[in-house]
Amino acid sequence: MIVAIVGRPNAGKSTLFNKLTRRRTAIVSPIPGITRDRLYGQVTCPDGNAANAFTVIDTGGFESVDSMLQPFAENLVWEQSKVAIAEADIVLMLFDGRSGIHPHDREILQHLRNINKTTVYAVNKIDNESQERELLWEFFSLGLKESGLLAISAAHSRGLSKLRQTLHTHLAAAEAARQKKFSQEARLPAIALIGRPNAGKSSLLNRIVGENRSIVSPVAGTTRDSIHSYLSYSGKRYKIVDTAGIRRKTKIKELVENQSVFQSINALERADIVVYVVDALEGLKDQDARLLNLAYNRGRAILLLINKWDLVPDKNELTMRDYERNIRRQLGDLSFIPVHFVSSLTNYRVHKTLELIAELTAEAAKRVERRVLEETLRQIVAANPPTLAGVHKRPITFQYIKQTEVMPPTLSIRCNRAEKIKTAYQRYLRKRLKHECGWHRVPIRLILQGKKVGDRIRL
Repeated sequence: MIVAIVGRPNAGKSTLFNKLTRRRTAIVSPIPGITRDRLYGQVTCPDGNAANAFTVIDTGGFESVDSMLQPFAENLVWEQSKVAIAEADIVLMLFDGRSGIHPHDREILQHLRNINKTTVYAVNKIDNESQERELLWEFFSLGLKESGLLAISAAHSRGLSKLRQTLHTHLAAAEAARQKKFSQEARLPAIALIGRPNAGKSSLLNRIVGENRSIVSPVAGTTRDSIHSYLSYSGKRYKIVDTAGIRRKTKIKELVENQSVFQSINALERADIVVYVVDALEGLKDQDARLLNLAYNRGRAILLLINKWDLVPDKNELTMRDYERNIRRQLGDLSFIPVHFVSSLTNYRVHKTLELIAELTAEAAKRVERRVLEETLRQIVAANPPTLAGVHKRPITFQYIKQTEVMPPTLSIRCNRAEKIKTAYQRYLRKRLKHECGWHRVPIRLILQGKKVGDRIRL
C-alpha cells in the first residue's frame, strides 16, 4: 500500500517523510523547492508487524506559472507529484500551519477533490496546544471537518502517532476495497490483444475503449508494457490487455523488448479470449501461425482481426472473400476460428469486434448437460467405433462423460483402455464432440481417463 505526501513547497513534507521512514533520505532545507523527483521509502510499524507496513512517497511542492521555484519551462515537479498521487492508495496533504492558507493549497485541494482520491489532511508546524488553538481554526474554512484535520509537528514528532493510526485505518479500508475489486475483476473475461509489432493493436484498443489508453506511433515496438483496460458491452464487463508486439527470437535485440515479449506470452497464457491482430498488407506470417497454435494449444478462444483494411489497394466486392479464403487455407486445423476485417484508423467495423468477443466469450463459457453429452458420445462411438485394443483385441468401452470446466470447455471421459486409444481416434472424438455440442468457434479440451492409476490422456 502507498501513501503520497503532497503540499506546497516548504510545508515540511521531506521532514515528515524522514520521520515516518526513520531515515534521513530526503534533503531537508529552509529553502523551498529542494525536492524535485519522487522519493520512495518504507514505513514500518513500531511493533514490527509487517502487515501494517506501507510505502510513502515524498513529492516536490506545488507550483504555478506565477510562482516557479524550479528552472524548468514546464511544471515538471508537479507532474511528478501527479504521478505519485495516481500511484497512491491514500494521499496525505500537508499544510503549513505557520504561514496559513495559501492559494496553492486551494488548488491542490481542488485537484484531489476532482479525482476523488481518499485523502488525509494534516497541518504541520503546530508545536504545542497553544498554537493548535490559534492556528488550526483558519484551515476549517477549506471545508474540512474538525475530526478530519490533524495537527502535527514533523520536526518535534508531535501528533505522529495519531497520524500513523489514521493512515493505517484508511489503508486497511483501501486494502479491503482493493481485494474486493480484484476478486471481482478476476472473474471478468480477459481479452488479450496479441500480434506482431505495428499491427495496430494500440490503435484498436483506443477505438474499443473510446479513449487514448495506449501510445500510438508508427514506430514499431512503441508499446513496452501490457496495458489493462476495462469496458462494458451489452451489460457485461471485460478486461482487455494491450501487449507489446512479438517478434521471432532472432530479431529480439533489446533486453527491454525481450521482457515485453515475455509479458505478451504471459498475457496470452492468462487470457480467456485472444484477439490476434494482423496487418492486412503483410498478411499471415509463420510467426503468426506459431502464436495462433500456441493460443489454440492453451485452449484459448481466438478472434483473428485483419487490421488496416482501408490500406488494401484496388478492392472490389470479392477482395474480402478471396482474402479470407486464403487466410483459412493457411490456418489449416484452425480454419474454424472467426476472421474479421477492420480498420482502427477509420473505425471500420470496429464496433462488430465487441459483438464477436461477446459471442466467443458466451460460447467458451457454455455448459452442456451430462445426459446430452452421454447421448452425443454414444452416437459418435456408434458411428465410428474405436479399433480393438491389445493383443487379444479387447473392445474399448466408454463408461461416462462429463464437463468439468469452461473457458476452455473441458470434457472428461472415463474408459477401460485409455492408453490404447489411437491418436487419430482421439482427434476424431474431440472434433465430433466440439461440433455436436455447439462449440463451433472455440477449442475444447478432452481428458481420457482409464481404470489404472495415472492412466490419463489430456488433449
